[in-house]
Amino acid sequence: MKLFILASLLASIYATFTVKYTHNVPFIAEIYNIDVNHISPSTLCDLQYIFRATPVLVFKNQTITPEKQFEFCKNFDPNYTDEVVHPFKDTVIPTTPQIALRGKGFIKDVFGVKNVEIQNSKMFKYNKVWHQDLVGSKGRLPTLVSSMYMIETPTVGGSTLFSSMEKGYENMMTASNFEKVKYNNLLCCYSTKHAFDAEIDNTGYGRIDKYWSNDNQHFREYIENVVVQPLVAYPDSRSTKKCIMLTPNKFYSFLGIEQHKSQEMMRNIMRKYVLVNDNIGEVIYEKGDLLIFNNRRVIHTSTPTEEIQGTRIFSLLFLDTMEKIIR
Repeated sequence: MKLFILASLLASIYATFTVKYTHNVPFIAEIYNIDVNHISPSTLCDLQYIFRATPVLVFKNQTITPEKQFEFCKNFDPNYTDEVVHPFKDTVIPTTPQIALRGKGFIKDVFGVKNVEIQNSKMFKYNKVWHQDLVGSKGRLPTLVSSMYMIETPTVGGSTLFSSMEKGYENMMTASNFEKVKYNNLLCCYSTKHAFDAEIDNTGYGRIDKYWSNDNQHFREYIENVVVQPLVAYPDSRSTKKCIMLTPNKFYSFLGIEQHKSQEMMRNIMRKYVLVNDNIGEVIYEKGDLLIFNNRRVIHTSTPTEEIQGTRIFSLLFLDTMEKIIR
């Protein structure tokens, strides 16, 4: 009996996994025939290689704890930290505070989180919100690795759309010399505080127009909370390929450019180069899916929560990093 158990364990560790590109875009892949609880060093090396080439990975049919989700995701960012950077204090998992439960519905008892209704801001309830995690957040570097583990999936809705920011940059750079000069060296000004009050229109971009007035109070709030980050950067120190980093829900303006003109330019970037037909893929989840993605190389949005029918619960990790943004 012991030999049978040992043989089964070794088979699971050294089994050959399968990679499927089924989302009509080259930057999303599904990984089958693997148990992330038991991975050999050589398999992990292969997965790290795949993640460097393919920034969105869905590991199918997983059964994991929050502790294991955190441990597994750390393998994909050599400069991670243990800091808690998500803002979801009401659904934080006690044993792994870096992870919180998110989605839609009532949590009766999941991973030690008990008797809590998941709360979502208005912007996420009624609109798609295209964003990159922690881009434009004061005192934080944008995560390299973000992760979701699907605990309960709804009957309708709950998918995530992704778009490649590397492809967006390629599209921009092949447009014309004028576009290269116009966008390549821009600095984005963000305000996370004002984004909480932002309206999101049907394009999925934020509108913080009410802070564009010359009112002294609004201007002081903007100066105190503004974060300036480059529009174009390398996602990490090992990359040789630049990408766009842009989170429209927090966008205030480009540095030195009038706000209304900046908003027009931002929308032009998203419409012409990022959210184009061959650059959007949809991940439709099943229970047990473990998603990890390179947050600096893609932008994403989920189904508005009011369109979801049924309960959607997932554990969400923003893996804090010390990896600097390189222009």
